[in-house]
Amino acid sequence: MPTVRKKTRRPGCTACRERHLRCDRAQPTCSSCSNARYPMRCEYNAPDLKYRPSIYCPELFSGPGTYPGQSSSSNRRFSDPSPARFDPAEECLTPRREASKPRNDYALGSWDVGNLSGAESPKDTALATIDEEQHSPSDIALLRPFSTPVTRTATASIDATVPAPRQCRRVVSDSLEAKVFDFFVKNAGPWLDIVSPTRYFGEAVPRMALTDSTLYYACLAYSARVLTLMGDLDKNKADMYEDKAISQLIPRLSEGPDPSSDRTLPATTVILRMAEQFSEIQDDARCHLLGASSIFASTDPDTASLGEAVFWLYLRQSIRVSFLNQEPCRFGAGTTPPHIDCTPAPDEAWTNRMSYLLARTCSACWDATLPAGLRLGLLEKLQASLEMWRESVPDTFQPWCEYWSENDSFPIIRYICPWHVVGWQYYYAAKVLIGIHKKPKEMNMFDMTRYMEAEVLAPAHLLCAITFSCDHVGASINGTHLISWCGQLLSVKKEQDRLIEFLQGFMGKTKWPNQTCCDRLQRIWTGRSKSWVDSV
Repeated sequence: MPTVRKKTRRPGCTACRERHLRCDRAQPTCSSCSNARYPMRCEYNAPDLKYRPSIYCPELFSGPGTYPGQSSSSNRRFSDPSPARFDPAEECLTPRREASKPRNDYALGSWDVGNLSGAESPKDTALATIDEEQHSPSDIALLRPFSTPVTRTATASIDATVPAPRQCRRVVSDSLEAKVFDFFVKNAGPWLDIVSPTRYFGEAVPRMALTDSTLYYACLAYSARVLTLMGDLDKNKADMYEDKAISQLIPRLSEGPDPSSDRTLPATTVILRMAEQFSEIQDDARCHLLGASSIFASTDPDTASLGEAVFWLYLRQSIRVSFLNQEPCRFGAGTTPPHIDCTPAPDEAWTNRMSYLLARTCSACWDATLPAGLRLGLLEKLQASLEMWRESVPDTFQPWCEYWSENDSFPIIRYICPWHVVGWQYYYAAKVLIGIHKKPKEMNMFDMTRYMEAEVLAPAHLLCAITFSCDHVGASINGTHLISWCGQLLSVKKEQDRLIEFLQGFMGKTKWPNQTCCDRLQRIWTGRSKSWVDSV
């Protein structure tokens, strides 16, 4: 027979409870208060709060008593009502908590809860059935009664899943360092983001640099190198920043089994290489280029992520050296035909694909160990890949303006984004290389002239026009060595003067080293030299 639940009576108004009368709880005034001889104030109290003690660990709420083996200092932790003091150093090393877990003062990482020993109580047996997927081991341990001493340890850890400690972020307090780092954030860093819509070097790298000392001094060394050339900084300061970066970089490169697993080291090396590139060709030791090659030695451009901005910057730096010295590109070596992926991808991915094709073209043209027949077959495959790339690129790669300016030898061609500029710079540079090294031997003078006009001079003119029309400093830097090498093919004096004017003007504005290229071009155009490399 089911039990009949007893109906509870709701409490009456305060006046009826004081007079010990039965209240009918009528609104707005009960009948007892309305019929009273004297005016009564009919009010109702809010319902009382009820507490139910925890069935898991009542010892935690049992008062000021101590647990077995508990020290006085640990007892003060649970009973001291004074507010905690904020210590910035300790806060910087305190692990962050997951937002989904409620804050528990007994779950701090500085307390070590020992394992329970002896026979388990019925309460312990019940706790053993708790779903381990919903509670971490530390949560389960805290639900158990403290039958073992709670001891304070220096580096105790309750849960292996505690997030990594928060890194201390640098706050630049030196005015000179702030000026140099600000130049990197606003100028030198964005110069490297020519194929990075997310502005990796302009935003992500500065944030990482504030938590990584090696990367921080690399950014300072790069910016200080440019400011020194502009006359805004003492050279000793620039050398000091570079020495600090290198002294911290070398141990880190040698201590780890795989330096590429540390994402700050590749960025550090390519930034130091960028500072190194602000020297003329004969003064460029290429130390950081060789150092970066050891980090990226296991990277295959065929399988590299199209979003790895650091790797693709290193590849572009290698392409520059290939053009200045007419030598194979390290990541462009190989005799297997290149595979061009034409699947839909972001615009910057298409530019990275063309970067790899140009690297392969440099190696195919300037690798002296390749047999002539193998070189010709590889160039034909590369030429087919170039045309496939041109036919497959998105419509966003089309220029937004194209016109001829008055008294200018080259048209004005502009694109929306710098990675569009870089993509076409590399495309036309590869076209010029293939056109020169693949020209037929048996051809009369008339056919040879037409071939050179269509396959070599036409793409060289477009390459110069795109670079001259671009206002982005980084994209212009990327094009200087390309137009310099292709400029040796120009025969019209007006075109030659326009090229020299651009190279010297850009060098005066940014201090980018173009003087050696200008000297080489002048020697070739005047007939004092017949080779790009030997014309120094």
